[in-house]
Amino acid sequence: MMEAIYGGHILVIGKIFGNNKMKNIHKSKIIPIKSASVDVSILPLVEWLNNYESVMTVGSCGGDDKESSYVGFICSEQFVLSSILKEIYEFDIYISSAFNLKVKPIDKFVKVEIEYMPTMLNPIIYQIIFANRKILDTFMMWQT
Repeated sequence: MMEAIYGGHILVIGKIFGNNKMKNIHKSKIIPIKSASVDVSILPLVEWLNNYESVMTVGSCGGDDKESSYVGFICSEQFVLSSILKEIYEFDIYISSAFNLKVKPIDKFVKVEIEYMPTMLNPIIYQIIFANRKILDTFMMWQT
């Protein structure tokens, strides 16, 4: 993503962000620029997130039966982020009840972490972390 400081504002792909407003200064078009290598086991989650126009994944790992699986993403629309987090929350309740747990365990199966990266244009990165690949696979089946 191209960015530069212009008159105290951040210029990104033909738009100026300043005073909490976005102004077009040139006609622009969004185009795919790069491709990425993604672990096959996490690919469905990466594709699910990237189906949202306002989401861009920034990193992922498929994990295995003992290690966690995760995907990091940036989201520019609050409504979309709320929708994604609602899906994760409802799945966490579902998987907790599937294991007959009376109290929802915090961070037992799936969690969402927020990372602040002040040097980035979109400084907040959300990470969805699944305890292991089996929980990730269950989530993807639950989505269909």
